[in-house]
Amino acid sequence: MLVVLAVVLLAAVLTWRPAGVNFTLVNVGAQPLSGVTVRVTGRDYPIGDLAPGETKRLRLSPTGDSHVELALAGGRRLIIGSYLQPGYRGSLEARVTADAVLTVKDEVEAGVY
Repeated sequence: MLVVLAVVLLAAVLTWRPAGVNFTLVNVGAQPLSGVTVRVTGRDYPIGDLAPGETKRLRLSPTGDSHVELALAGGRRLIIGSYLQPGYRGSLEARVTADAVLTVKDEVEAGVY
């Protein structure tokens, strides 16, 4: 019985991942992105300026049902999309220019509560 419990515990430890979505933002445009803030429900993640070709990575943890949005200097917004909830895990990558979201790679999954 102890061996079974140890195996189950080891499997749980090896497969456990913390809640939150690893978000990668890539500026694939020719112009810098100024004053970038990544927004999800209940949280803002200011990342500042993003030069052409630059990549930023962060972990998103919304406090409720959410999509991902970029707020840029001058009041502009880009909607990344994707659906997130607290406890979701995985990764999300967005390739953007100053004017548009070009591609989104969504590997987000519901977490185990």
